[in-house]
Amino acid sequence: MIIELKQKLSQYKLFWKTQRRYKLIKFEVAKRYYLLQEFAVKFFSVLTFIFNMFKNSLPYFVLPISIALLTQALEEPLRPWFVNKGWIILKDTDYSTLVATVTSISGLFIGLYYTAITSISGAIYSKLPQSLRQLLFNESLGKNYLRYLAFFTFLGILFLTQYVLGYRVNPINVPIITILAGFAVFAFYQLGLRVLSLFEPTELSTEIFKNVHKSVKNVIPGNNNWKVPEFQKHEQNEVQSWLEPIDALAILSSSERHLSGKVFLKFVGQITRFLCWYEFNKDKIPRNSEWFQSKLEHPDWYKSNDSVTNFAFQFGQILQPNIVRDYRWLENELSKVLLTCLETNLNAENYDFAHGTLNNIKFYVEVISKKGDIAWALKVIELTADIASKHINQVCKKGNDQNENLTGLCDAIAGLPISSLLAFRQALMLRNGSKISDFVKKNEWRRSNFIYEIPLSENTIKKLEWLSERLVFEYQIEKKYITPDWYILDEVCRAEELSFIKNLDLITNEVGKLYKGWVENLIAAKRFWLASTCIIREKEFWSKFSYQKSELDDYLNSLLAHKNNEAQWSDFDLNSIFDFVEGRLITIQSINETVLKGLLPYNRPVNFPDYHGLLLHSLGESVFEALINNDTEKAGKLYRTYVWVSFYKFSELTSEKYKHTWQLENQFRIASAALIDLFDLTGYGIVLSKFNKNKRLELFIERVWKHYFNEDLSRFGQVLATVNYFDSFPGLANRWEHRFNWKNTVNLKLSSEIDTEEIAMSKHYFDTEKVKLHDDSIVRLFARNPRDFNKEGIDVFVTTILIPRLSSEDEKIVNVRRDLRSDILREEEKYDKYIKSVSDAE
Repeated sequence: MIIELKQKLSQYKLFWKTQRRYKLIKFEVAKRYYLLQEFAVKFFSVLTFIFNMFKNSLPYFVLPISIALLTQALEEPLRPWFVNKGWIILKDTDYSTLVATVTSISGLFIGLYYTAITSISGAIYSKLPQSLRQLLFNESLGKNYLRYLAFFTFLGILFLTQYVLGYRVNPINVPIITILAGFAVFAFYQLGLRVLSLFEPTELSTEIFKNVHKSVKNVIPGNNNWKVPEFQKHEQNEVQSWLEPIDALAILSSSERHLSGKVFLKFVGQITRFLCWYEFNKDKIPRNSEWFQSKLEHPDWYKSNDSVTNFAFQFGQILQPNIVRDYRWLENELSKVLLTCLETNLNAENYDFAHGTLNNIKFYVEVISKKGDIAWALKVIELTADIASKHINQVCKKGNDQNENLTGLCDAIAGLPISSLLAFRQALMLRNGSKISDFVKKNEWRRSNFIYEIPLSENTIKKLEWLSERLVFEYQIEKKYITPDWYILDEVCRAEELSFIKNLDLITNEVGKLYKGWVENLIAAKRFWLASTCIIREKEFWSKFSYQKSELDDYLNSLLAHKNNEAQWSDFDLNSIFDFVEGRLITIQSINETVLKGLLPYNRPVNFPDYHGLLLHSLGESVFEALINNDTEKAGKLYRTYVWVSFYKFSELTSEKYKHTWQLENQFRIASAALIDLFDLTGYGIVLSKFNKNKRLELFIERVWKHYFNEDLSRFGQVLATVNYFDSFPGLANRWEHRFNWKNTVNLKLSSEIDTEEIAMSKHYFDTEKVKLHDDSIVRLFARNPRDFNKEGIDVFVTTILIPRLSSEDEKIVNVRRDLRSDILREEEKYDKYIKSVSDAE
């Protein structure tokens, strides 16, 4: 019906005009309604904005009004006091001018501040993330100053309003507005300095770490809502949001040349101080807190419980993943900045700033080690070493390793494990058995932060949290603690012992691998200067480790003193650790020889440590130790190298040119010390080989010198001249104390290990003499009582090596005391008497 009517009406022009007019009116109505709706939305948006703005500025709005009302209320009673004290009441025009001028100045300060911030934002922060720009605009000092200016400006407007409304000039307002204006001026000076410093974006890091500190403290037991998981998660998210500007600052500092040096180092210093503070405060946060990031870890099917796997199989499911806490999530992020700073300064060859960064890393590694987390300390060291290794490879491709900057870098890296070890040992006394015992006896388990008072290892804190829950429940039920202290002590000390064993294992095995890898790679690359640095540091590390044996043993015994259930404790033997250490020290002696041979072709620059001298000294000690222990193989291997390197050291020391005779004499005296050490050690080698009846070693030493003299006939004269020149100097010679120790060691060994008998030298009863019972007369000479002993190894060298080769009257020994032939002859006569007396007695 409607369709038919529409068809009929559509034949008329009026119908179409009417329909068109209807659509236009409908469109206009819809348009007006939409505009009205948009206006309402904008209007309510403006109202919301005004409300929020008023809410945020309410204190700075209410406070000026309160002050204005208060001063106006006090005006009448206090006006006579001002008049009596001689105060001049300003005229109306003067008063209005003063208030208007001061108020306008505060408005000017606001404009200047925003102009400066806008300039800085456009120049420095335009390409930075929004988080940093937002941090700039919310910078606390400027933000608080602007609030103060807003308060001051509004207060001035209120004072002017009072005047305009016809109130008398208030004498109270003048000192108030003057003092507030003066503070605004002086504060603007400080703010100006602060604004200029914001051209370095890292200055904003202070605000960042202030907020991160706050978040960490909020999740520590004892603070409000610390137990609420949602609150813990919220604080974690807050810190993660602050990590974005930290990363942005690190990227900016590493990419901008003017920020990559001192500015970046200052930023890294702030991070390091926070990391060290966080390292100790983190242990106060419960291990199940949502503050720590969590990740899912899928269990192994065949390592899971049968009931769990059967249930999962029946329902066609996979094993449900376990939630694992990442206790190092924040450190992982922040430590990257330290490593980035190191890499940036090394790439720019700013070695002073690189060493500054390494000092920060060293400080952080020490703090980690004091907490007992050697695994994390080693990871930081490894990451640091990787960056240094890449830089060394890049530099050495262009030149050699004879570079003092690379040597210093290598020394700093190789010293990190030593710092870690000493810090770890130092902190052990803070968590020994007696400290733990005193802590347990307090019995304050109901206090939320009690278990975090003593600095224990990670595993021990977890054990304490487990115990604490059960002890608190026990107290709630029984109204007292039932579990005995000895059981708690056993559990806590056992957990601490396991951590101690794990850390020692990491120190011995993983640190050993680090040093071994560094040294082997450097030797393979023929970078002997750097290898010298590493091997010397490694020896220092193991020597200091060995020296700590008594302290480590005392600590372990303090824990074992509280052992009650032996079945659950480990059977750890501390001696096995130190056997490994001693073995590594022996291995280092062989590596020293390899490195020393590699260094021989290179002259030492003046600004380099004397690695030749140190390694030669170490090699001499190794040879002496092998001789004392009658280790023929080791002595034979090292002695030949020691001979050649000693002569090299002598030639190196005598190569310097001096003008004056006394300087040359002094130079030769110093240089001859290297050869005198060699001659002395050779003599002791002959004595000890005769003592041990080691003919093979004795003949080897003689062959070395025979070969040396036969290669160049002039060498014998040089050696003879050196001995004579050395003996011609008055007083104690260089390295006298070092050789004196060798002398005492040999004498004490022989005198204590060789039997002594008295023989009658004549028919008189009291005419007797002691005889050492050994076949060799030289050995008997060196085995005399220490009080009667005055022979040296060089005497044996002169007697057995040099004197048999004297061939002319010009070749002679200046110091006849060196010639032991007459002493040997008397010793043989005395020994023959002893043999004869024995045979007569039989």
